[in-house]
Amino acid sequence: VDGEIVCLSSDGMASPAGLHSIDTDGNTLVTADGTFNHEARVDPYDSNFPVLTYADETESGVKTQKVVSWDRTTNTLSYPIDLAKEFDPTTDWGAMSSTSDWTHANSAGTGNSNNYVLGIRHLSAIASWDHDTLEKQWVLSSEIDSDFTFVAGVAASGYAEMYNMHDAQQTSNGTVIAFDNGDSRPDAEGGTYSRGVEYELDFEAMTATLVWEFVTGEYSMHAGAITKMDNGNYIVAESCDGTITTSCNMLVWEVDASGKEVAKAITPQNGNMGSYRTDPWTSIGGEAILR
Repeated sequence: VDGEIVCLSSDGMASPAGLHSIDTDGNTLVTADGTFNHEARVDPYDSNFPVLTYADETESGVKTQKVVSWDRTTNTLSYPIDLAKEFDPTTDWGAMSSTSDWTHANSAGTGNSNNYVLGIRHLSAIASWDHDTLEKQWVLSSEIDSDFTFVAGVAASGYAEMYNMHDAQQTSNGTVIAFDNGDSRPDAEGGTYSRGVEYELDFEAMTATLVWEFVTGEYSMHAGAITKMDNGNYIVAESCDGTITTSCNMLVWEVDASGKEVAKAITPQNGNMGSYRTDPWTSIGGEAILR
């Protein structure tokens, strides 16, 4: 944003992760120290283009998270959404929830109608809040109380439900996309397998219909990503773990609107925890394709 690259990074999994804004030459412009996790995504609804991320907190002995908004111009933090106040661990509890990691929210961004959209992995939930009033608008989930009923649509398995997803987003036309890891998917619904998914939300019938999917053919347990590009194709990526035997950090596909693979890339192992997310960029430093 504004010619800068914003990122979340640390010296390793045992070190606190800070937020950084750097230029395209790799020079650090501003840093916010802290113990942040999972996300660094720009908020376009604020004129200062703050960066959204998560910070952990513990309420009544249960570890959860709150959304952090980092204003790079003033290097200040604010906390627009507190998951401990929006959900109840006595009722909103997923198969992967524990007192040491109840929500495990892993994506935070904005939707198409002045709203925040969060992906909450351990509740298998995607939820929306009004950007101005911070009122919770809707929840889509296969594990906790959901405002929408899933409709199978194009699901090859016959089941649209997502489980323990990564990189949940709302597209410009209002659909919701995510990488459905499938960690706690019941055997009756096909068990543990992973896929990229897109849902069409009907706010009259209150249904979420699966309108696109790409089944990777394997089970990826701890990371994944999805982007819907302007040309109508999708970038889908999964972490090389679970049942994946390929030696790699991530498997990355470009997939067309019919679910057909267009291209595939394999990123090599780097000896650390591996890659977490894949995003398509048209340029890093202003480069252009010449024909």
